[in-house]
Amino acid sequence: MEKEIKLSEHNQKTLMIAATQEIFEAADNTIRALKEDKISEELSYPPDNGFNDELNTQEIEALKMLKDIPHLDSALKKVIVGSSGSAFFHFFNFLDGTSDPDKNFGEWTWATLVDHPHGENDPYTDMLHDSFYDAYLDWKELKNSQETN
Repeated sequence: MEKEIKLSEHNQKTLMIAATQEIFEAADNTIRALKEDKISEELSYPPDNGFNDELNTQEIEALKMLKDIPHLDSALKKVIVGSSGSAFFHFFNFLDGTSDPDKNFGEWTWATLVDHPHGENDPYTDMLHDSFYDAYLDWKELKNSQETN
């Protein structure tokens, strides 16, 4: 009988809790940066902020006006957490095989997370976190080519 290759229950639980923590920390950090007028410093993704440049003066001024709106903190946190959670949920659906990425993004032959086999011969030489920011530029190029066709 073949040994089942999968992510262990304890690693899965830890990963899900850590993902949830990261979502809430991202929301808190964004709100804090907004209140401290440091929102430009908080924005690191996409690499070009999605518009080939940093926030412009008008955008920064508009964001500064938001910090004094009553109840905005909790509303904004709910929006950021909801949006981030949705992205994680759909990403995990790809790994679970219950959903597929857009065919225009490339070939998808399914993938999954498995426990890391401890040892000297590390099979994980390509790191997902390293390729995440680079992939934005690929995505942007695909989107732009789809919009011009």
